[in-house]
Amino acid sequence: MEDQVPPEVPASADPGPYKRARWKVRLALTSFLLALVLVTAEGIARVTARPEPPPLWHDHPLCWRVQTPDRRIEKREGEGVYNYETNHFGFRGKTVDAPKRPKDSVRIFFLGDEATLAAELPEDATFAGLVQSKLETRRAPDDYHVEVANAAGPGFYAPVHHATLVHRILPLQPDVVILMSVANEAKAALAEGFDERGDGEASPFAPTPRFMDWLCSVSELASVIRKRSEPPPPDPTPLDRLGKLADRDPPPWSVPAFKRWLRLIAAACKDARADLVLCTQPTLYRNETPTTDEEARLPAGPRDRLRKTIALYNEEIRSAAPREGARLVDLAARVGCDLSNLKDEVRLTRKGHGTIAEILVQEIWQDKAATRRP
Repeated sequence: MEDQVPPEVPASADPGPYKRARWKVRLALTSFLLALVLVTAEGIARVTARPEPPPLWHDHPLCWRVQTPDRRIEKREGEGVYNYETNHFGFRGKTVDAPKRPKDSVRIFFLGDEATLAAELPEDATFAGLVQSKLETRRAPDDYHVEVANAAGPGFYAPVHHATLVHRILPLQPDVVILMSVANEAKAALAEGFDERGDGEASPFAPTPRFMDWLCSVSELASVIRKRSEPPPPDPTPLDRLGKLADRDPPPWSVPAFKRWLRLIAAACKDARADLVLCTQPTLYRNETPTTDEEARLPAGPRDRLRKTIALYNEEIRSAAPREGARLVDLAARVGCDLSNLKDEVRLTRKGHGTIAEILVQEIWQDKAATRRP
């Protein structure tokens, strides 16, 4: 028998596990072990990681920033604890719980900045909550029930108020809309990013997500690593997005821009048959020299320009109310601008909230039960 010659083996054929190059074996084994570790770690992360509640505030394509509906957060005020809650529509105000206004109710919406929202206080201690409770106590059995929602937010100013009113409040059939926003209007006019539109660079649209954002949305392990290795991402308010205060007077077109936004807000309320109430805003920025305690509550930096701009915008509110067919409540003139009513430049104490609630009930409803426009 002739010796059989083994067939030639192509050079590209796998030589088998015992004849492979050692570096290839090591690379394959390392890759397998790495994949196994990552899959195991991802599985453990998904089983053990606690689901994070959604953030309270998030970006909105039309309204800049909105609160997450049906959120409940435990907060502390001094020695006490209270629950900060949002209703089904992302506002403070548990009484507004349906899109359509009940036939036997009056709906009141509050718009404004952080002073109106008063997130540091329980809902029933804010002037919005106090107005609701005061009107309810004056209600006879046949009078309308009172529903109140607080649609204010930190860093909100005129363009945000208008967008919130048109897209989120008016569909809920309000009878009265109460707006108090002056300090943030003045800060916006003095901000570096403010322009003739009145909103500058404060676009309501969210930035394009990065690769890491996508990876964290599909991998719990990546999300855990990111939370432990990176600081929390910035969460700027609409006012923050305009940049810091510039070293200049407000532009000459800043007040006309504010007039335009007030005109648009008033026109939207008229079309919806909702009464608009415009309020001036009390602040610690007043003509008198602040006391030492008041100085400690005010932010650092020059204040005279901001004080004059706030006074300018308060005066514009006083002239705009009759011009636009709105009711005026001059809170800046009637509320004491001192530390008994204000805890810092704009935020109110409990006493300040009570004072404003009393004035609103007296001025708007003449200390009577709430009624609806015929």
